[in-house]
Amino acid sequence: MSEQDLICRELTSDEIVALEQGLNFAAKLARGERPLSARQIQRLYDAFIEEEITDADAIISLGLAFGENIAQTGGFEWVRIEDEYGEETSLRLIGKTVYCHPISMIQKRIERREGADIGELTDDAVAHVLEMSERFDRELAELPGDDEESS
Repeated sequence: MSEQDLICRELTSDEIVALEQGLNFAAKLARGERPLSARQIQRLYDAFIEEEITDADAIISLGLAFGENIAQTGGFEWVRIEDEYGEETSLRLIGKTVYCHPISMIQKRIERREGADIGELTDDAVAHVLEMSERFDRELAELPGDDEESS
């Protein structure tokens, strides 16, 4: 599957249930209410690193909570992405073809036992997605229009 073969679709009802269950599980782990704050996600992340947590469901739930934090900045929706690497519940900038993969972002950092500032990671992810969207919009605007005559 090439980059052109990327498939983005809405979540199915079962996937929405799984998303909600994952977010609820993260809140339970954090002993908090949804949505979790960046500080609560940070404490959970730090505990996962310190205690060397490897439970896939717990890590996915943390990624979903991180994603919910990104989504709260506005303009994002949960979608399912399928590409050459597999399938993942991701965030899409509404009306655009720019995506953010919060589960992978958290999984990879935890696998590497990498310290992370969740607030900074959130800000960087949002800034990157917005920058990519603006770049794509500029590139589209520079494409020759259908109404141009050939000489």
